Amino acid sequence: MAFRLPPALGVILVALGTSSLAAADEPMAAQKETARALMDAGHACDDRGDHRAALDSFLAADALVHVPTTGFEVAGQQAALHMLVEARDTALRVVRLPAAPSEPLPFITARQRAQALADDLAPRIPSLQISVANAENIGRTQVSIDGAAVPVAALGVPFKVNPGHHVVSAVDGSLHAEREVDAAEGSVTPVALSLASPSQESHLESDAASPSASYAKALRWGGLGLAVAGVVAGTVSGVVSLSATSSAKQYCDGGRCGSASAGDLQSAETTATISDIGFATAGVGAVAFLLSFAFPTPKTSGRRAAANRGSAHAAPACAESSEMALAPRTRAPKSARRSLLALPFVLASAGGCAIVSGLNGLALDPQCTDSCAPDGGGAGPTDGSGASLPDRAPVPGPDAGTDASDSGTVTSDTGTDAGQDGGLAPGDIRCGSSGPCTAGTQECCMSSASTPALSCSSASDPNRCPGGTELKCDDRSDCSGNVCCIQLNASGYVLQTLCQSACSGTGWFELCGPGGTCGSGACSALTVLPNPPLTPPWFYACQ
Repeated sequence: MAFRLPPALGVILVALGTSSLAAADEPMAAQKETARALMDAGHACDDRGDHRAALDSFLAADALVHVPTTGFEVAGQQAALHMLVEARDTALRVVRLPAAPSEPLPFITARQRAQALADDLAPRIPSLQISVANAENIGRTQVSIDGAAVPVAALGVPFKVNPGHHVVSAVDGSLHAEREVDAAEGSVTPVALSLASPSQESHLESDAASPSASYAKALRWGGLGLAVAGVVAGTVSGVVSLSATSSAKQYCDGGRCGSASAGDLQSAETTATISDIGFATAGVGAVAFLLSFAFPTPKTSGRRAAANRGSAHAAPACAESSEMALAPRTRAPKSARRSLLALPFVLASAGGCAIVSGLNGLALDPQCTDSCAPDGGGAGPTDGSGASLPDRAPVPGPDAGTDASDSGTVTSDTGTDAGQDGGLAPGDIRCGSSGPCTAGTQECCMSSASTPALSCSSASDPNRCPGGTELKCDDRSDCSGNVCCIQLNASGYVLQTLCQSACSGTGWFELCGPGGTCGSGACSALTVLPNPPLTPPWFYACQ
């Protein structure tokens, strides 16, 4: 709030009404009443922080009655608007007003406070010390500050100005010079002007401004484009990486993953690296965008800037009902606003790298073969009905006895076989609990490549074995002249069946069917996962 007298309206009214000015100089009653209203309006605007509107009201009141109280209020508002030169001049004018012998107390107080204000402002008023070089005739050189003429006699000495930005120019015939300076309170700022022809001046300004402006523009737009491209690339690659990681985790137990996850892990790692590079690129682009504002850029010409400042100071109306007048007139600095433009890219870079890093800790475990996931994880084998089965339960040894017949009693088992062989002939496979598939019309399907849950599907159905693997041989008719071989992995899961001339190699067994003959070994139930062994056995092989 500016320097002001207490709003003791009654005292001011008395002061205005009892002034001992000469009758010819006495303001009319209408003038005094108008001045009182203008003072009230000025104080209201001052309370709202609208010093420009308050100054207009006090200037109008002072013009009507021209007394110390109105003059002091004018000086206070000028000081609040950083018009220090004008404020001190007004304060000294109040001090120099003729005092009447019976002058009222408000006038005396206003004079005293005006003197104090003038003393306070004196050391705060800055100065510009202007020198002009290359003048053909210094006597005719026209020097101005913000369009206001500066006497030649004032060149070379501190010339008082208000604090803030100023445009200093000099003209001597066809020669011209101009500089923009900022004057801080209490400072003396040297301003050296070197006169030159307009073409020379334009060339010099262009040489000075063009490189930095072009560098700033290239850095700004290049950095912004790099930041956008980096965020897009990082986001897309990150989504792909997270999806592949999610697929790999179904074969993992903690950080241990089976071989079935190898492809997903490789894809996740590759796209995670691309995503990290993308987000790092976005960060570099954001930094380049911010640095571009450090380059100096060409400014509006001094005469145009001065005209803009002059037209921008139209006095706003101070309405008591205006809520906007109550709000502080503040705006974030340009540097802060520019930083906010780059903030989304910085946050996206940091957040993207943090999200994609979720892949860390997953690695292949050779002891898990296909999968390391426990049955509760949804990646283990099932029994064909969706129920999860144990991965590594103890496996009892094969039956020591032999079946007397399909409807007979198993000599070494407890209980009756009751046709548990299901009519299996040598070379047949029990496809599910119903026995072998019908030769020629049905094919046997595994629910997946890592589980032996079997079921029969129509051989004429082109979409048989959906989501699973078809066994290439499941009865004797499939392998004319060859034998049907089954392959198990090291953990005991069924991988495939094929017709081959011989079943050789690790994990390969010749299917023989119950009671079948073998070139080597004996035909017995084949132990496969899931465990415990299925009853009745699904596979008989030469072992």
